[in-house]
Amino acid sequence: MRIILTLIILVIVQSCKDFNNKKPENLISEDKMVEILFDLEIINAARGDNKKIIEEKISNINNYLQNKYKIGIDQFENSISYYSSDILKYSSIIQEVEQKLDSTKNLIEKKINAKRNRQDSLINISKGDTGDLKKNNYTSSPIYREKKLRKNVQKSH
Repeated sequence: MRIILTLIILVIVQSCKDFNNKKPENLISEDKMVEILFDLEIINAARGDNKKIIEEKISNINNYLQNKYKIGIDQFENSISYYSSDILKYSSIIQEVEQKLDSTKNLIEKKINAKRNRQDSLINISKGDTGDLKKNNYTSSPIYREKKLRKNVQKSH
């Protein structure tokens, strides 16, 4: 959110200097602007947790924009200024960024939960709890067969 607030403040300051509603020649498309703002938001969030790694990978935002999107900082600033002059268009872009952030967050949470559930299942199996496997007819799994074989061997001794 800091980047978005910073960009809004930048736009307000820029618009106070020169109120120019003219469309720039090298305007960044709305879809590309969504992608750029999404990436900048992710970078900003990651800086809080992994500052050293982010600084190693992305030493300069200008270079990042140039390398990934083939745009310069002036083109980016001009496009932000232009879009922010139309509050509906700019709000639409920001909403798309927020939706993309939410869907990415949900996807990551699903992957984390699936991994946790898998790890929990493996922990339960290693403790001898194969109840879920039996209920779900996974008795043909190698892990279940090995457990059953161990129990039979222990019973026979």
